[in-house]
Amino acid sequence: MECYNLPGFAIAAVRGEEAHIKGYGKMDIKNDIDVTGDSIFMIGSLTKAMTASLLAKVLPEKHMSSTWDTKVKDILGDSFKLSTEDLTNGVTIRDLLSHKTGLAAGIYGIFRGYSKNITAARMVKKLRHLPSVKPLRLRFDYNQWTYMLASHVTEVLAGGTESWEELMKRHLFEPLGMDSTVIGPNLSKLAANNKLALPYQFSNGKHEQMPLEIFDIHPAQAAGAAFSSANDMAEWIKFLLRTPKQIVNDTVFSQTMLSTQHLNSVKGQMRPTFPVDMYDYGYGLGWFTSAYRGRKLVQHWGELFAYTATLWLFPNSDVGIFVSTNGKIEGGGIPRELIVAFMADMMLGENPWLNTKTACVYPKPWISKPPKDLPHGTFPELGSQRNLSEYVGVYGHRLLGDVKVFINESTKKLQLTLGERVRAVLYPTAEKDVFRWELQAPLAFMNVEYPNYDSVHFMETKGKGMDSLVSTAMEKQFVFKTDVRFADASSATAMSRGVVWTKVAFVLIVDMLIFVYSCTW
Repeated sequence: MECYNLPGFAIAAVRGEEAHIKGYGKMDIKNDIDVTGDSIFMIGSLTKAMTASLLAKVLPEKHMSSTWDTKVKDILGDSFKLSTEDLTNGVTIRDLLSHKTGLAAGIYGIFRGYSKNITAARMVKKLRHLPSVKPLRLRFDYNQWTYMLASHVTEVLAGGTESWEELMKRHLFEPLGMDSTVIGPNLSKLAANNKLALPYQFSNGKHEQMPLEIFDIHPAQAAGAAFSSANDMAEWIKFLLRTPKQIVNDTVFSQTMLSTQHLNSVKGQMRPTFPVDMYDYGYGLGWFTSAYRGRKLVQHWGELFAYTATLWLFPNSDVGIFVSTNGKIEGGGIPRELIVAFMADMMLGENPWLNTKTACVYPKPWISKPPKDLPHGTFPELGSQRNLSEYVGVYGHRLLGDVKVFINESTKKLQLTLGERVRAVLYPTAEKDVFRWELQAPLAFMNVEYPNYDSVHFMETKGKGMDSLVSTAMEKQFVFKTDVRFADASSATAMSRGVVWTKVAFVLIVDMLIFVYSCTW
């Protein structure tokens, strides 16, 4: 823990009905509060297995004719549309949960911070503006938005009277006694009650608390917004290993852990380079299908800024392991993976291949860490080829939102904002109309991880001034335009409906004028 400057972590090790739960380090450094089995951490994408499990509960109970291979359009109706007709008509529930839709990631839509009135149901109507980058079922492309779509499908299947969060609590958390597990909670309230393991970044030789608001990822809660404790996750592991029939249909649920999609390449470590095999080869419904030292492993990891979590299941050995941390460090999830691997060896009766020395320098001594190709530093001060005022304006996208570009009156530098959290200073580069960006609070910490990397490219496509921009950070498939706004009608159907109502209103006004005119005579 010390060699990675990790503030704290919690573990839950389960074999059968027995569980060992323990906390290490601090959940609150300032107030010197230790991590315990009740400390609540964000578990990120471990939420995805919960999303799939809830669907396994709802599918056979609420909609007998629906299966994992039911088309989404058959559930949501003709109003459901994605970026292509083939995708709209062909995508199934299984496709959503196994990351094989071929849709662009659009991750900055999650980071930006949508206002509270933006619901999953509303955003589903905007998914037609999420570009398709690969054909359906061609390859594995990890996507958060498809899990948001799956949460709305769940709401509709369940009758539409309860939110996805309410369904999750009633069907899973309450029956399993997971009283501390919540979706997208009020983090300030949890922190005030000394229940939250606070998120930290290690910078300049000390731990700095990260802002709590950046961990609100609504309306994509189903992709990674669960917060839980080690005690609760022990109950979750027992459920996963036992699958009580009174809670969920075993036949439907068992399919979640079967590989339905091969990964584009095997990811992990292999012999003879490393002393043991540890790799992922496929993906089920909310789970990676993997192998560890010749054993079948079903697992997933979660990571958002400071919070990281990992859950490993060895179904054939009746063993499950959970680890969560509250510190953002260089190397991301390496500490949690090493902790889980060491615990797995102990529980499976294997000789551990890691020790205190190798764990601190991993992946050495077996391979060297790849050098960083992007050095830390300041942005070069170059003059823009145009007057900065030519870039000022609002550039919109119907899914990701409106980018506002302006000149800061005090610094005289170009800046942009997107949503409630993305704020950046733009620095001119040697390339015409291309700017490097430097993120500001609350996401300024990302500059350390990606220094001098992300850029914004302004374009003049109509010969009448700057009218479009793209960003490497927000993926080049997303083009923001000055004649588009996030609040625009999200479909041709909606727009045509607006035309119809305009015509009706016009007819009514004409009729009223005729009536008034006739009455004056």
